[in-house]
Amino acid sequence: MSEEFELGVATSIIMPSSLLREFVNPLEDLGVHVRVEERGQQVFAGVEWFLPTAVILLVTRKYFETLFEEAAKDHYPVLKAGLRRLLGRLVGPHRDIRLYTTVSARSPHKLSEARPGALSVYIEVAPGVITRFIYEDDLDESQHDQSIDAILQYIRDNRELILAAVSERSSRPTRAIIFRFDVGAGTWYHWTPRFGPVS
Repeated sequence: MSEEFELGVATSIIMPSSLLREFVNPLEDLGVHVRVEERGQQVFAGVEWFLPTAVILLVTRKYFETLFEEAAKDHYPVLKAGLRRLLGRLVGPHRDIRLYTTVSARSPHKLSEARPGALSVYIEVAPGVITRFIYEDDLDESQHDQSIDAILQYIRDNRELILAAVSERSSRPTRAIIFRFDVGAGTWYHWTPRFGPVS
């Protein structure tokens, strides 16, 4: 995704082109520059919560900030509707697309009970600072709408705290912070991975 764009969609699985167009076309009709990058099926190795999900929605800082403007009030319902359709196919107990994880026999404790799903939303909140909202694979459809609204609300309420936390953790040019959804509280929370056997 090197060229100028406002919203990006990267896939590492084979998806129906109709599903991608259902997401992209309404946004492009509003004048949003959407970049789609279909990378084909891939195999990744590493800690599962740090691996790219099968589908990544990247909201650039420029477009993210327009979502708060009155002039862009028509954008959010369209973005939300498109994201809801993606979630319905990729996340939840009735999802169409399922991912499988292979674990080394030498490291049987790598997998946690909660599993990252096929979709994540990346938002650039400042130059080089990316928040990753990673959906768990079994998040029920009844919570999809709430989880989408909670992303924007969380960043709106906690942007300075996010920037401070990332600044303290790393001085690398690009810094990412992971969020998971708390079903009971109906909001996202900053998650720090714990390595080693699960007690």
